[in-house]
Amino acid sequence: MKTMGKLASLALATTLLAACGQSPKDEYIGAMEDAGDAKAGTFDMKFKDIAVSGGDNQTTTMINMVKSQLNDMKISGSYSMPDDSKYAVDVNVNAMGQEIPFNVIGDDKAMYLSTAFLSAVMDITQSLSGSSAAVDTSKLKELDGKYIDLQQFAKDSAETTGSNVTADVENLDMKQLLAYQKDLQKEFIKYLKDDVDDKRFEEKDGKLSFTMNKDDIAKLDDIQAKLAKDNP
Repeated sequence: MKTMGKLASLALATTLLAACGQSPKDEYIGAMEDAGDAKAGTFDMKFKDIAVSGGDNQTTTMINMVKSQLNDMKISGSYSMPDDSKYAVDVNVNAMGQEIPFNVIGDDKAMYLSTAFLSAVMDITQSLSGSSAAVDTSKLKELDGKYIDLQQFAKDSAETTGSNVTADVENLDMKQLLAYQKDLQKEFIKYLKDDVDDKRFEEKDGKLSFTMNKDDIAKLDDIQAKLAKDNP
């Protein structure tokens, strides 16, 4: 969940936006500022190349195999927040020959994740494990078309594993999360204004885009860590 959260934050922070004049950088930042109060929107993100380092030889071999298939990975989707309590987010991850759909809906009391992603994830797991890996498709059919209560799932997982990793989902306050997202966007916009070269923004075919690098992602991590102290 934390990984998906980070990807969603990156996608929202680097949304492709319709261009309408001025310099690409100024127009991009202005559109990001306007989007902060939007009740709905779309996002689109592509990974040109992924670099991984560290680990022993066996781990490195496996990582390089996965890495080669994750290059050119695309993430796109949409979000809707008709009021302060209800929301819906659709994310499509196109990677490793699969389109993996993630759909989350909820309000200020509960959060639900569609099971639609399970079949694609199981196909990827089986392809990485080899033909000897057995997959019980009957279980997947039972879950088809259903939603997982993430707060209940977090609670059950904590009881089963003794871990508190998912406690943040169990105790999620949607209004607090939205406030955190706005603060995150505000801090990241300030970083774009002050520290990012104008040349890294471009306008093409009526759209504005910004290409992120590892330094930008590290900065986003720093901002998230700082804001987390005020948004437990």
